[in-house]
Amino acid sequence: MCKQIQNYINFLIVCLTVSNLCFAQEGCTDPEAYNCADDNGVNYTFEVGGITYVNGCNYELNDMLEMEYIGGCESGPCDGYYDPDATLDDGSCDYYQSPHGNDIVFTVADNEISIDWTAFTPPNHATILGYHVSRCIETGCVFITDSPFPWNSNDGITETMILDEFGWESGVEIKYVINVRYENTQEYGMAIGASYITPCNSAGCGCTDPEAYNCADDVWTCAETTAPEDCMVDDEWPNYTFLVGDTPYINGCNYDNTDDYNANLPVYQGGCEDGPCEGYYDFDATLDDGSCDYYQAPHEDDIVFTVADNGILLDWESFEPPEHAHIFAYHVSRCIETGCVFITGNPFPWGSGTQYIRTSIFDEYDWEPGIEIKYAVSIQYANAEDYGMAIGASYITPVASGDINGDGGWNVLDIVQLSNCILQDNCDEHENGYAGDTNGDGGWNVLDVVILSNCILQSNCGGRVDDATFSRLIINGNMVSIKADGFIGGVQMTLKHGDDFTVIMTERALIADYLTSGNETRLLIITPETDKLFSYSGDFEITELIVANSHAEVSASLPLADSFSLSQAYPNPFNPTTTMTLIMPVAGDMKVEIYNLLGQSITTLTSGYKDAGTYKVTWDATDAASGMYFVKAEAEEFTTTQKLMLVK
Repeated sequence: MCKQIQNYINFLIVCLTVSNLCFAQEGCTDPEAYNCADDNGVNYTFEVGGITYVNGCNYELNDMLEMEYIGGCESGPCDGYYDPDATLDDGSCDYYQSPHGNDIVFTVADNEISIDWTAFTPPNHATILGYHVSRCIETGCVFITDSPFPWNSNDGITETMILDEFGWESGVEIKYVINVRYENTQEYGMAIGASYITPCNSAGCGCTDPEAYNCADDVWTCAETTAPEDCMVDDEWPNYTFLVGDTPYINGCNYDNTDDYNANLPVYQGGCEDGPCEGYYDFDATLDDGSCDYYQAPHEDDIVFTVADNGILLDWESFEPPEHAHIFAYHVSRCIETGCVFITGNPFPWGSGTQYIRTSIFDEYDWEPGIEIKYAVSIQYANAEDYGMAIGASYITPVASGDINGDGGWNVLDIVQLSNCILQDNCDEHENGYAGDTNGDGGWNVLDVVILSNCILQSNCGGRVDDATFSRLIINGNMVSIKADGFIGGVQMTLKHGDDFTVIMTERALIADYLTSGNETRLLIITPETDKLFSYSGDFEITELIVANSHAEVSASLPLADSFSLSQAYPNPFNPTTTMTLIMPVAGDMKVEIYNLLGQSITTLTSGYKDAGTYKVTWDATDAASGMYFVKAEAEEFTTTQKLMLVK
């Protein structure tokens, strides 16, 4: 018995020492499988014959055919997904990789096309059961291998080459779609890719698209008028030459350079002298053979940047590729002084990167204010031979919060620019508008200005000890003032009014300005030195009011008079009811009574303790006789009386 206990103890010691023996967590251990980290609604989404396959578990198409987040990974990796916590592989991995682009080699003959994808490299640990191949033209798609429907009815072919005996039409584009049947594939389309070919058998076959690479544009105009070495000083490279980091990619065929890119000048080699280079526009071609190669890529104004604290969003939706070009994927690099890194899948070897087809990407990057970033967006077109054949670059130098004018510091210029864009309601169009959202609430208003002002004027971004906690507006005559229990950093108001409305802003504030558009006026007062905000003439209504201390919004009551008041009764004369408005600027006891001509109280309309505010008071004189009466309002030291005429 003791020996058995000792053996069990030894076993437990081994378990604790080599935890995988006893406490292994089973799951998919291959990062190349479907991965929650990459399931962004674009990856794992493929289109075949007009049908979109959304294969990830974080997103799905809603009834409007828009991508909608459903958060499949929120409770842990979905079925078949890579599990970073798994220590023992259970064979459940599902894969998305499939032949596409340069993985496929076409060989065309009369009435047949050979499709060869032996160059395709599947994940190391994946098990492929077979392939299913479809041919798509304008009239639709057909399987040239056995149909997999219902799914799992056959595994497809195991060869990596197939001969499509098809009477193709010269100059008509064909899309070949290859679906990989992995061991754990749940549905058709879970791993799918496409390539294009336009077979042509005419003497006039060639690239007929002038938007493709073009010998007429493959020139170096600077070198025609200036010494080449001076062109290089000015960073003037030949057309079709692109810089990523410090590396120039000379993609045209008329110029080349030696392997030492940084030390040698481009050299003319005249690739177009004997006719258009491969993939170039052919002026004499009458029938397109799908060979066009393109250089267009998102750059400069094509890319819109949105900066956040935890990264930068790039959006190139406005980029317009050539009409007849086919884009397989985008590859995006971030370049700073220390070099470039891919923020999409690395495309080396060419074609191996993630099929990133979305036109925006969020770069989760801890940027440093004032440091320039160069984003290079490369397009993998259908005929792209090399990385960099179509590549563009855009630059951004993100600035720190509050530095909206981008000068590297914080001063009154930032306050002025921020105040102006708030009044004009166009901060989202400002180059550094994101820096003006100092409180990080996703918008721009007086709160952002007072935070910035306090940081600049008080050298304190954490708030003041004398900050107000509540406030109320007061109207006295034609003056609007503010009362508060502490420091007020700013007031923002929107007023609606008639055509005869005018306003004069206080002169005792850091900034006091307004902007009128039609019958609406937006006002902004920053760091007022007195209670008085502005004077006015005409009637107005406050539709928006934001009051802030040095760092946060303060509760604010709508305007009250600076003293007790009772409005004129309306209607007067009346029958049988009339109404008055009682304004109490402070809380207290009050009473409103009706008296006859003998000075006798005949009814009390309201009485007792009331909070500060505005109250409607109505007298229903149904039971009273016609004649003159008096209404008397009393509150603390305030008393007012007015005549009422009841006419029946």
